Amino acid sequence: MNRFLFLFTGLCLAAACLTGCGDQPDDAAAEIPPGSVMLHDGKIVPIVDDESELTETESGYLWSFHNGDYSMTFPKEWESRFLIRGTTVYCLACFERGTSSSSLFSVEYRPAEDVGAKKPTPELILGVSGDEFLCAVYPRRTEPSNGVLRREYEAMIADCDAVIHSAAEKNDDARLPLATEHYIPADGKINSELFGSWKLQSSKNGRLGETMVFDPETGILTYNGEDGVRIGSCLFNIYAATYDANTQTNWGDAALVFLDGTVYYATYYETSPRTLEFDAVVQQSERKDLLRGTVFAEQIKPVVIQ
Repeated sequence: MNRFLFLFTGLCLAAACLTGCGDQPDDAAAEIPPGSVMLHDGKIVPIVDDESELTETESGYLWSFHNGDYSMTFPKEWESRFLIRGTTVYCLACFERGTSSSSLFSVEYRPAEDVGAKKPTPELILGVSGDEFLCAVYPRRTEPSNGVLRREYEAMIADCDAVIHSAAEKNDDARLPLATEHYIPADGKINSELFGSWKLQSSKNGRLGETMVFDPETGILTYNGEDGVRIGSCLFNIYAATYDANTQTNWGDAALVFLDGTVYYATYYETSPRTLEFDAVVQQSERKDLLRGTVFAEQIKPVVIQ
């Protein structure tokens, strides 16, 4: 399989930048095969493992993963400076030294109840597979203590936003990837009119028993419908708390809701009773839309975090 069209023309930058550490091998000038990189101890390893592919392009290096369904582009400046294992991208200089701060970002599947509740919060929603959501996630970062490593790590981190937002989905779905930059988890630092319990407002779809509960402590969403209880999670619009209920009749986009393999925009209306509508923005074509046509009304006065 021709998985690498990748050509490295110089010495490994990671090895070069660490020359002062005294660990660079005598044979550092040895030829490095395409698709490989040399560690500071002289060992030559593949840049990616069997779970993804890397190819050289005019704009940089194209990383394809999850059977080629998704991709990101790395800048030319990253040549010989990164390593990929599974779907985690590492700063090579830090990785080979075994430092705790070596991960630049990762791509992982999360069930609906974890997307908005588990930290770190995703930077992007790349896609959906079954009941799980594919998320691009930054690690919890701590700076390496070594000054050379710290500067290298910080330099690569500075490029990561552009790398992650270069993500593309094979089917070129206009809704994907979905950025979450204006949304935050329910971590006790946000006020939201959504917190509390809601029930179906009308019987037009025959599901009178539908209820929905937003937990202000965890961000967990509990949906009780005709097919039983489903668990999801939410990310709340960071700007929603600035709306003035006395002058604003439509609070608009209030949250992203992750439930049953679908991403919804939750739209809040300051009416009497207060109501909540859902619009599916990311959904697999073969899946049923649980909340299509449903309008929930406030059942219990929302909880406001002080």
